[in-house]
Parts: sequence; C-alpha cells; structure tokens
Amino acid sequence: MKKFWYGVLAFAPVTLIILSLASIALLFCLIFFLGMGMGVSEIEIEGVLGVLLGLLILLFYGGFFIGIFSAVILNFVDIAVFCVHASKNSKIEQNMKVVWYCLFIAMQSGIAPIYWWMYIKKE
Repeated sequence: MKKFWYGVLAFAPVTLIILSLASIALLFCLIFFLGMGMGVSEIEIEGVLGVLLGLLILLFYGGFFIGIFSAVILNFVDIAVFCVHASKNSKIEQNMKVVWYCLFIAMQSGIAPIYWWMYIKKE
C-alpha cells in the first residue's frame, strides 16, 4: 500500500501541471471558437451569456492557478519525502545517494517518477 502512495506522490505534480495547462488551452479554444461561431473578431457578449462566459473564465483561470500552486507545494513535499527515502534505502550506494539528492533538487517533479519506478515499485 505504501508503494501506491509513493507512486501517487511521484506522479501528482506532473499530472497537476498537465491538467492546469490543459484548462488554459481549453479556455482559449472555447473563446476562439465561440468568437468564430458568432462571426466576430472580438467577443462582445452581454446578458446571461456574458455572465456565463465570465464564470467559465474565472473557473478555468482559478483551476489553472490552484493546480499550479498545488503542484509547487507537492514538488517540495516530493523533494523531502524522496530524499528521506533515498537516504534510508540500503540498495543505493552512498555516492549515488548524493546524485539522487541533486537530481531531486534540480529536476523536482521530473525525477520522482523515475526514482519511484527504479527503487520503490520494484521492492
């Protein structure tokens, strides 16, 4: 069960970043196609449709910032958790532990899934 939670922690920041970027891309596509469908170069929507579009923009931007903020927090948690795991892992030589520490600090969310795959999943 512990392997599962390490895996979730390893992949969560990358997943949040991808979902956050996808929400902004979806918002831009929505605005672009809505404007093209109306046959105008600038969207001038009033009334209920304007309020709904404003709420969608708020929702997508809010989701983007919450996702990115959560990913940053999880990156720091990743560094701490995986550095502690690497220090206690007897299968890793001492000089490789230093390399893993440097990789965790430098590459953060990109290296955690690799470490999880190499050392935690195979336990």
